[in-house]
Amino acid sequence: MSRRWGNVTSTVNWCEEDYAAWSEIAEFWNTLSNLVIVAFAIAAMHYTTANERAKYPAGALVLVGVGSFAFHMMLTRETQAMDELSMIVFNAAYWWAANKPLLKVDAKYVAAAYLCTSVVIYFVFEDLYWLFIVLFGLGLVGVAYAAHQCRWDKSGFWAALACFAVAFTVWILDKVTCDSVGYWGGHAMWHVLVGAGGYIAVRVLDVHEDDWEANVEKPIRDWRIAEAKYFYHGNCRHYTFDKPLENRLRVYVAPVTNASYKSPGFQFPFVWDTTFNYNETRTTFLKTHNEAETSTEYTSIPQRIRNKTKTSEWVPWTVEEETAANCRPVLVFNSQRQAVYPETCYYYGYNKQWIVYYYYYAKQDPVCCIGAHTHDVEEVHVKLLRPETAAAVPQTASASLLRW
Repeated sequence: MSRRWGNVTSTVNWCEEDYAAWSEIAEFWNTLSNLVIVAFAIAAMHYTTANERAKYPAGALVLVGVGSFAFHMMLTRETQAMDELSMIVFNAAYWWAANKPLLKVDAKYVAAAYLCTSVVIYFVFEDLYWLFIVLFGLGLVGVAYAAHQCRWDKSGFWAALACFAVAFTVWILDKVTCDSVGYWGGHAMWHVLVGAGGYIAVRVLDVHEDDWEANVEKPIRDWRIAEAKYFYHGNCRHYTFDKPLENRLRVYVAPVTNASYKSPGFQFPFVWDTTFNYNETRTTFLKTHNEAETSTEYTSIPQRIRNKTKTSEWVPWTVEEETAANCRPVLVFNSQRQAVYPETCYYYGYNKQWIVYYYYYAKQDPVCCIGAHTHDVEEVHVKLLRPETAAAVPQTASASLLRW
């Protein structure tokens, strides 16, 4: 069969027989399988919404698919460089997007140093294929390190790592069994697994930037927090602070999976949240709980408020939205339970000093289940003091963390 692209000039050649299926493509299945990488990359770009930086490694993954497609179609030294250098670019783009320092060195400098050093070494020692493998491998170690730091929930990281581990295993088996077994599609499978692993790795990055200082350590204006009550499944924990808090109250709550809230039913075993960063604090939009006028369910929060006011246990207190937003607790995620917190929390003022905040959520247990979804509410009360009143309270140390 004639060879559309001439003789093979690349320094490596794979097990699939050259131009066996079509004269226009040197390695037919190894070429077409790269369309899977491109598809995964485009999907990653489309679904990336929380962290715009994550679109850059997704774009680099497109280059990986295109470069590999060209290489396996032509088997020239030039297209081989397109394939291999695109993988180096992906590693560098991922580290930059993850924004995780290495030995206190800023991520952008680490990414730039890796990219420039790798490109120089690649062209100086262009005939040493094993050296490219070392450079690419070191970059992947960096990608794994950065991905591991992005979330407290590690299920996405482990899913991506599993894809890459199986991919490398298949890649090695394809090389060592070529003479004895012949072509069995191993390298095409490598492309599919790399695409899947790359997609998951990019989605792991799709989280908001950590904003701990802005959300938690920001002083409360005009008020101090003297007491707090935390209700979980109806159980109340009452905290009195010897030193009224000048910063927002921190409440440790659980990490979540969007799937359990937005798509009830069967969940893929590797479910992880794609909206919230477990490494950051989370504030929410506020609304007054004005449903109390229409709700008739005894178990509803509006009905609960109505019952409290009818018995005069709670005397309504009109709270300005700015005050409610200023004093609202901050949710800090840990990794003990699966739940979803919606964008909005509700508040209600009572007894001239207290504000109660309601956080609704849906809970999924276990991760892989059919229909095991329950809905509940977490309830946090804060008692406010004016700064001049708080100054008269003895100033002894006190914790500002509530845990369930």
